[in-house]
Amino acid sequence: MRNDINMNYSSTLNTKHQSGYTLLELLIAGVIGLILLLGVTQIYLNASRTNNFQSSVIEVQDKGRFVLALLEKDLQRAGWSNIDPGVDLGTLDAHIDFTATANGTGFNGSDSITVRYESDTEDGVDAEYSCDGVLVTDGDLVINAYSITDADGDGIGALVCNGRELIEGVESLQLLYGVESITGTQDGIVDGYVNAGGIGGYEELVATVRVGLLLRSTSEPLEQNNTNSYQVLDTTFAAQDDRVLRRAFTKTILLPNKPQAF
Repeated sequence: MRNDINMNYSSTLNTKHQSGYTLLELLIAGVIGLILLLGVTQIYLNASRTNNFQSSVIEVQDKGRFVLALLEKDLQRAGWSNIDPGVDLGTLDAHIDFTATANGTGFNGSDSITVRYESDTEDGVDAEYSCDGVLVTDGDLVINAYSITDADGDGIGALVCNGRELIEGVESLQLLYGVESITGTQDGIVDGYVNAGGIGGYEELVATVRVGLLLRSTSEPLEQNNTNSYQVLDTTFAAQDDRVLRRAFTKTILLPNKPQAF
């Protein structure tokens, strides 16, 4: 009889020891798990937003540097000709073709510019191409016409040269021209800056070009609408109330091959 009692007591203890979790314990564990999951999700979302923002900053900076470097390289060659020193470079038909250069007629009121120079493949250069990839024969005239258009119709401007899209995300291109010696005496000093419409008869006296750009990101990394307006040289670009990241760039470029007046 005593053995039966001991066996029953031992069985009762084992049954209690093997019992599962209570409902309250399961609820507490579920809440803790949910809190941890929400925390991990929040960390992931914050990291994703930060990464997207940083990627957009790098994208806009790279675009700005690329466009400025491209324009600087071409503008510094504008007016170059492989002719004897002392000959009027105006025979090149102007370093900047102001008959094909407009003020405020492009996308978002952007300006356009057409540069001209003689190709040169003599100094170890196998071939030379215009900005749209067309092969240019040595000694021929290179004509590169830059403008901003929305060829895709998606509301995003792109830098275009000779009809070929080079890079998207350029919302504004503004140009001012530094005119040397409006008084008639060339002294190597720029007297003032005007837009293409104010050049008048001083085309050959343009010694510098001031380039203003407004670049935008492809994505919308900002958490709130961008209500900033941007001053790009002499033009104000109004706020668009979107979440796009934008940045303005400005650079003044010297034209070392401008025509010489004698």
